[in-house]
Amino acid sequence: MIKVTVGLRNWDLVLVEWQDAFDATAGWHDIDSYKESECIIRSVGYWWNTPNPVGYMVLAATRGQGIVSQVTHIPTGMIKSVTKLQPRSKPK
Repeated sequence: MIKVTVGLRNWDLVLVEWQDAFDATAGWHDIDSYKESECIIRSVGYWWNTPNPVGYMVLAATRGQGIVSQVTHIPTGMIKSVTKLQPRSKPK
């Protein structure tokens, strides 16, 4: 397993590409010809360096002074890449 947060600081703005769970379309499927397709998700947010829960990268899409909202927990084992982004201005 890769260490996805190496080089990041708390509240860095990041783009995370990760493999999500997915369902097949409804109905019957022929076993011999069924093909899965990947469901790659791209999430952008502020990396929240919280120790809980273990095994997840936590992003907050919205951040204020001492508050966050739209918190997403991404399983670290599903992460394909993490890119640190540069905001045009830094929040206070």
